[in-house]
Amino acid sequence: MGIVRKPLLIFFNFFLSFASVAQIFSSHNHFDKVGLRHGRWKDYSDNTHKKYFSKGRYRHDIKVGKWKYYTAEGKLEKKEKFRKHGKLMLNTYYHKNGKVASRGKAELVIEGDMLHYYWFGEWKYYTEIGDYEKSKIFLMGKELRTTYPEKKQ
Repeated sequence: MGIVRKPLLIFFNFFLSFASVAQIFSSHNHFDKVGLRHGRWKDYSDNTHKKYFSKGRYRHDIKVGKWKYYTAEGKLEKKEKFRKHGKLMLNTYYHKNGKVASRGKAELVIEGDMLHYYWFGEWKYYTEIGDYEKSKIFLMGKELRTTYPEKKQ
C-alpha cells in the first residue's frame, strides 16, 4: 500500500503545483507598480463572482482594446473598442434579445479636471428584429440631425 500511495502523492503534488501556476497566469484584476489597474480586468455584478458586469483590459489605468458590459441578468448590453490611448471608442449597444440596437463612436475629452464622454459622427439605430431604423449625426455629444431610410413602395 505504501508503494501505491507514494506515486499517487507525487502525482497530486505535481498536479496541484501546476494548477497553482496556471491560476497565476490566468488571473485578473492586477495593479502595476504605482497602483494603477493593469492587465485583464473583470468586475462582477454578484457576490459569487459568476455574473460579469464588465470585462476587458487596462494599460496603466487606461481602458484598451475590447470591453464588454452585461446586464444584471448576465446578457450582453454593450461593447466598446478603445483606440488612441483610451480616448476614442467604437460602441455597440444591444437589445435584450441580443440583436444590435445602435452603433457609433464616442470620445473621452479632458477639459481641466473634468472628463467628458461625447458621442460624435454617425450613429446607426436598429429595431429589435435587426432592421435599420435611422441614423443620427452627433458633434461633441449634441445631436445635429436624424435621417430615416427611404420607404419602399
